[in-house]
Amino acid sequence: MALWHLGDNFTSDIVVISGEKAQQKLLLIRRKHEPFKGCWALPGGFVNSLTPSGEAFVFAESHVQAAQRELLEETGVAVAETELQLIATYDAWGRDPRAEGDQRVVTQAFLYCAQAMPEIQAGDDAAEARWFTLSSVLNGEVALAFDHADMVKAASELLASSS
Repeated sequence: MALWHLGDNFTSDIVVISGEKAQQKLLLIRRKHEPFKGCWALPGGFVNSLTPSGEAFVFAESHVQAAQRELLEETGVAVAETELQLIATYDAWGRDPRAEGDQRVVTQAFLYCAQAMPEIQAGDDAAEARWFTLSSVLNGEVALAFDHADMVKAASELLASSS
């Protein structure tokens, strides 16, 4: 299953954490579609492009704007641009099984620390949205799609270093 654009395709993923240290919760969605249909994942998705399928990608929105849009579409949670902190860029070949040939998916992962756990409601590509204890995801009790476990680990380390 090939991606829409030639070469690099771009996504944004959001690690949403709420609560105090030992009681921190992580917001996950259950994927409605392949790949990884039925698996837990971070909210996120493709950055919109100005070009049609089959052409090289041209940004119609930034990674931050895509993160805001995807979080709202998939969970009903609205955030301001200033509330998102970049964790890292993930661009390994093969990180998304939809990429073929010279295609790859480059994502920017963002952290949003919610003061209180916002109301959530699954929508768009999410069959379900649910809060999990951060520790259960970090210790592998909850398996995540793609390389999202790496993003959660990096977010946790970022939080620990800023405390």
